[in-house]
Amino acid sequence: MKSVRILLVVAMLVIVAGCGKRGMRTEYVEGKVTLDGQTVEGATVTFRMAKDNADVVGAGQTNAEGIYKLSVDRGEAEAGVPAGEYQVGIRKLDVPAAESNVSSDGTYTPAKASAPGKAPVYKDLVPAKYKFPEKSGLTANVKEGGDNVFNFELTSK
Repeated sequence: MKSVRILLVVAMLVIVAGCGKRGMRTEYVEGKVTLDGQTVEGATVTFRMAKDNADVVGAGQTNAEGIYKLSVDRGEAEAGVPAGEYQVGIRKLDVPAAESNVSSDGTYTPAKASAPGKAPVYKDLVPAKYKFPEKSGLTANVKEGGDNVFNFELTSK
Protein backbone atom coordinates (compact mmCIF):
# COMPACT_ATOMS: atom_id res chain seq x y z
CA MET A 1 0.00 0.00 0.00
CA LYS A 2 2.83 2.37 0.86
CA SER A 3 4.53 1.68 -2.49
CA VAL A 4 1.27 2.49 -4.32
CA ARG A 5 1.12 5.90 -2.58
CA ILE A 6 4.73 6.61 -3.46
CA LEU A 7 4.06 5.59 -7.06
CA LEU A 8 1.02 7.92 -7.21
CA VAL A 9 3.01 10.85 -5.76
CA VAL A 10 5.83 10.29 -8.27
CA ALA A 11 3.33 10.06 -11.15
CA MET A 12 1.66 13.32 -10.08
CA LEU A 13 5.03 15.08 -9.87
CA VAL A 14 5.93 13.91 -13.38
CA ILE A 15 2.58 15.12 -14.73
CA VAL A 16 2.88 18.52 -13.01
CA ALA A 17 6.48 18.97 -14.18
CA GLY A 18 5.43 18.19 -17.74
CA CYS A 19 2.72 20.87 -17.73
CA GLY A 20 5.06 23.85 -17.34
CA LYS A 21 5.56 26.69 -19.80
CA ARG A 22 8.54 24.90 -21.30
CA GLY A 23 6.09 22.74 -23.25
CA MET A 24 4.26 25.70 -24.81
CA ARG A 25 4.53 25.91 -28.57
CA THR A 26 6.18 29.08 -29.88
CA GLU A 27 5.20 31.04 -32.97
CA TYR A 28 7.72 32.86 -35.16
CA VAL A 29 7.30 36.64 -34.81
CA GLU A 30 9.04 39.43 -36.68
CA GLY A 31 8.38 42.98 -37.78
CA LYS A 32 9.81 46.39 -38.47
CA VAL A 33 10.14 49.46 -36.26
CA THR A 34 10.14 52.99 -37.66
CA LEU A 35 10.16 56.36 -35.93
CA ASP A 36 8.75 59.24 -37.95
CA GLY A 37 9.16 57.11 -41.09
CA GLN A 38 12.84 56.26 -40.43
CA THR A 39 14.02 52.76 -39.52
CA VAL A 40 15.25 52.34 -35.95
CA GLU A 41 18.43 50.30 -35.52
CA GLY A 42 19.42 48.85 -32.14
CA ALA A 43 16.04 49.15 -30.43
CA THR A 44 14.84 46.45 -28.04
CA VAL A 45 11.32 45.20 -28.79
CA THR A 46 9.61 43.47 -25.85
CA PHE A 47 6.38 41.44 -26.00
CA ARG A 48 4.77 40.80 -22.57
CA MET A 49 1.78 38.45 -22.46
CA ALA A 50 -1.22 40.54 -21.48
CA LYS A 51 -3.28 38.04 -19.47
CA ASP A 52 -2.63 35.15 -17.09
CA ASN A 53 0.93 34.43 -18.24
CA ALA A 54 2.44 37.89 -17.66
CA ASP A 55 5.76 36.20 -16.94
CA VAL A 56 5.94 35.12 -20.62
CA VAL A 57 8.14 37.73 -22.26
CA GLY A 58 9.70 37.67 -25.71
CA ALA A 59 12.31 40.11 -26.93
CA GLY A 60 14.37 40.98 -29.97
CA GLN A 61 16.64 43.73 -31.22
CA THR A 62 16.23 45.66 -34.45
CA ASN A 63 18.91 45.44 -37.13
CA ALA A 64 20.05 48.20 -39.55
CA GLU A 65 16.79 47.82 -41.51
CA GLY A 66 14.67 48.13 -38.34
CA ILE A 67 13.72 44.42 -38.47
CA TYR A 68 13.35 42.44 -35.23
CA LYS A 69 12.79 38.72 -34.58
CA LEU A 70 11.47 37.62 -31.20
CA SER A 71 12.72 34.87 -28.97
CA VAL A 72 11.67 33.73 -25.52
CA ASP A 73 14.12 32.44 -22.91
CA ARG A 74 12.94 29.45 -20.87
CA GLY A 75 16.31 28.20 -19.76
CA GLU A 76 17.56 28.46 -23.33
CA ALA A 77 16.49 30.80 -26.12
CA GLU A 78 13.66 29.58 -28.35
CA ALA A 79 12.62 31.40 -31.52
CA GLY A 80 9.23 33.07 -31.27
CA VAL A 81 6.70 33.38 -28.46
CA PRO A 82 3.57 31.42 -27.48
CA ALA A 83 0.31 32.45 -29.19
CA GLY A 84 -1.71 35.05 -27.32
CA GLU A 85 -2.38 38.73 -26.70
CA TYR A 86 0.71 40.83 -25.95
CA GLN A 87 1.50 44.30 -24.76
CA VAL A 88 4.53 45.68 -26.59
CA GLY A 89 7.33 48.00 -25.49
CA ILE A 90 10.08 49.49 -27.65
CA ARG A 91 13.18 51.10 -26.22
CA LYS A 92 16.48 52.46 -27.47
CA LEU A 93 18.97 54.15 -25.19
CA ASP A 94 21.94 56.35 -25.97
CA VAL A 95 24.60 54.93 -23.67
CA PRO A 96 27.41 57.40 -22.98
CA ALA A 97 30.83 56.17 -24.09
CA ALA A 98 33.20 55.24 -21.30
CA GLU A 99 36.26 57.40 -20.93
CA SER A 100 39.40 55.72 -22.18
CA ASN A 101 42.21 55.17 -19.73
CA VAL A 102 44.77 54.75 -22.51
CA SER A 103 46.29 57.83 -24.12
CA SER A 104 47.20 58.09 -27.81
CA ASP A 105 50.80 57.09 -26.99
CA GLY A 106 49.59 53.92 -25.23
CA THR A 107 50.12 55.14 -21.66
CA TYR A 108 47.63 53.76 -19.15
CA THR A 109 46.24 56.08 -16.48
CA PRO A 110 44.07 54.64 -13.70
CA ALA A 111 40.45 55.76 -13.90
CA LYS A 112 39.37 58.63 -11.71
CA ALA A 113 36.66 57.84 -9.24
CA SER A 114 33.41 59.45 -10.28
CA ALA A 115 31.61 61.70 -7.86
CA PRO A 116 29.51 59.74 -5.35
CA GLY A 117 25.93 59.29 -6.53
CA LYS A 118 26.71 60.52 -10.04
CA ALA A 119 25.60 57.84 -12.47
CA PRO A 120 25.87 58.11 -16.25
CA VAL A 121 22.88 59.77 -17.88
CA TYR A 122 21.10 57.63 -20.49
CA LYS A 123 18.98 59.30 -23.14
CA ASP A 124 15.89 57.68 -24.67
CA LEU A 125 16.25 57.72 -28.47
CA VAL A 126 12.70 56.41 -28.90
CA PRO A 127 10.05 58.45 -27.05
CA ALA A 128 9.74 57.25 -23.46
CA LYS A 129 5.99 56.62 -23.89
CA TYR A 130 6.83 53.44 -25.86
CA LYS A 131 9.33 51.82 -23.49
CA PHE A 132 7.05 49.98 -21.03
CA PRO A 133 4.77 47.31 -22.55
CA GLU A 134 2.00 47.91 -20.00
CA LYS A 135 1.94 51.68 -20.73
CA SER A 136 2.85 52.02 -24.42
CA GLY A 137 -0.56 51.30 -25.92
CA LEU A 138 1.14 49.00 -28.44
CA THR A 139 -0.35 45.50 -28.74
CA ALA A 140 0.01 42.35 -30.83
CA ASN A 141 -2.14 39.24 -31.17
CA VAL A 142 0.17 36.31 -31.95
CA LYS A 143 -1.81 33.56 -33.69
CA GLU A 144 -1.08 29.84 -33.88
CA GLY A 145 0.27 29.03 -37.32
CA GLY A 146 -0.49 32.57 -38.46
CA ASP A 147 1.46 35.24 -40.30
CA ASN A 148 2.82 36.96 -37.21
CA VAL A 149 4.40 40.10 -38.65
CA PHE A 150 3.95 43.19 -36.48
CA ASN A 151 5.26 46.52 -37.77
CA PHE A 152 5.34 49.46 -35.39
CA GLU A 153 5.26 52.96 -36.88
CA LEU A 154 6.18 55.20 -33.96
CA THR A 155 5.96 58.99 -33.86
CA SER A 156 8.03 61.41 -31.82
CA LYS A 157 4.97 63.58 -31.15
